[in-house]
Amino acid sequence: MSLPNPTTRLKKWAGISFSIFALLTLSSCSSKHEFLTSTVVPAARGYVKVNRDKNENYLIHLDVEYLAESERLNPPRETYVVWLETKEKEPKNIGQIHHDKHSETKNLKASFETISVFDPVRIYITAEDDAAVSEPNSTIILSTGKIKS
Repeated sequence: MSLPNPTTRLKKWAGISFSIFALLTLSSCSSKHEFLTSTVVPAARGYVKVNRDKNENYLIHLDVEYLAESERLNPPRETYVVWLETKEKEPKNIGQIHHDKHSETKNLKASFETISVFDPVRIYITAEDDAAVSEPNSTIILSTGKIKS
């Protein structure tokens, strides 16, 4: 009786490990949502990624480009604020975004990342005069459709 070749056993375990990793990666709670075309800043486009972490929080990352500087809007505003809409239709101010003024591509890029305990139904951006507002103004700059959770 001969012993199994160590290289064969290693290949077998590597294959099993890869299969488990691929299965876990495909089943992770992750979603990517494009922003809808804006009537206020039509050239603006981007997306939001929503993931769950091991503590059941929501990791939110967004990237936008061609978003006009808030001072150039009519009327001019101080900053852009990112909002999360909950299942109860409550808006939650989850932070502000700034343009990458040093971007070599000059595509008016901006990105944002945060963690939230709230399950997002929709994520949208408004232009505000103060980043600490508790209610959004009526003009939505960019919005996702409904986020499936």
